[in-house]
Amino acid sequence: MGDADAVMLEMLKGLRQDVVTIRDNHLAHIAEDIDKIQQEQILARKDIDELKTFKEGIEEYIKTGINKILVGVGAIVTASIGIPMAL
Repeated sequence: MGDADAVMLEMLKGLRQDVVTIRDNHLAHIAEDIDKIQQEQILARKDIDELKTFKEGIEEYIKTGINKILVGVGAIVTASIGIPMAL
């Protein structure tokens, strides 16, 4: 019975070592995946910041255009009814 116990103990030790190796490999892959995700997030943030800047530029362009149109319409209306622009 002692030999069977020794064999079983050696098998369990081998099994434990296999589990430790599998665990370490999985943890290494998880760490690699986390690094990839972080790099992708950095790129995504950069793209989002560029889009925000572009959107703000478009909004400013539209606001400027609307202001010019309103001033032009105002000038046309005041000129058509004879009100001086200085008022």
